Amino acid sequence: MEKYSRTVILSQPLKDDEEIQYAITRYNDRFFFDVRIWFKSPQAQNYRPGRKGISLPIHRLTTLREGLSVLADSIGKAPGLNPRDRQSRKAERPSAVPAHSRD
Repeated sequence: MEKYSRTVILSQPLKDDEEIQYAITRYNDRFFFDVRIWFKSPQAQNYRPGRKGISLPIHRLTTLREGLSVLADSIGKAPGLNPRDRQSRKAERPSAVPAHSRD
């Protein structure tokens, strides 16, 4: 019996040479979910796994989903993480051009 298998459920492009892959893997009859950034190496045309990602036992998926939901909800509430906060801070920043040289 094969020790390792991997099934990609979804791929989302990030850049020309990067994508996020969501996959289910089986290793020694244990199942995992994997969310990882894959990249194309300059030498090869196929994608290779990067260091950035997470792989957890499949029974932890519900816990991760709940945690990500809480995280997503709190992003808009955290100071400095709301996109509207960033826009207002840009408006408050002084210009890089000195006032006396503006016409």
